[in-house]
Amino acid sequence: MSGGTRYLFDVSAKGGYTRVFGEPISQMKDDEFRLLAGTYFLCDEAHAHWRERREIDNEEGKNSPGLERRWVVYYAVGELLRMVYGKERAELDADLRKLSKPNTWQDDPTHTVKKTVGELFKLAGTALNKAYNQAAKQQDFRHRNWFRSPDTLSEIKAELDVIPEYRGLDDLTLFGPKKA
Repeated sequence: MSGGTRYLFDVSAKGGYTRVFGEPISQMKDDEFRLLAGTYFLCDEAHAHWRERREIDNEEGKNSPGLERRWVVYYAVGELLRMVYGKERAELDADLRKLSKPNTWQDDPTHTVKKTVGELFKLAGTALNKAYNQAAKQQDFRHRNWFRSPDTLSEIKAELDVIPEYRGLDDLTLFGPKKA
């Protein structure tokens, strides 16, 4: 292991990956890996906001039942990003790949990414709670079933789709406003 992690995860003939782990069944391309890693770090940042919100709600005796499960937060933040980037999906993927190097942004509380994810979380949280509260008005509503229902995602999406009517989204790209 004297070559470090770079050597360990190098799948070339000179690398150590096959010596340690055996022949890989399929190799993930670097771009694919960076997209997944960037998505992970984005979700990790959203998770930090979710955890902080839950702690504040607990201290204040509030309850945000729509935010009970973090996976719906990840879904809502992802949907908002797809709305923000629109047809520029390649641009979103490129920005997500940039997030795969967390040392460039995670330790800086003033970094654009952190501010953007915070704003996305607020918008997503509001939409999630609105979708939950609408569903809770139904006579046959069951809290547990709401999180399991396939209709839940479309209800959340419907709440998210309204956001551009009262708030512009151009400033919510991961690395700052869209360039004209």
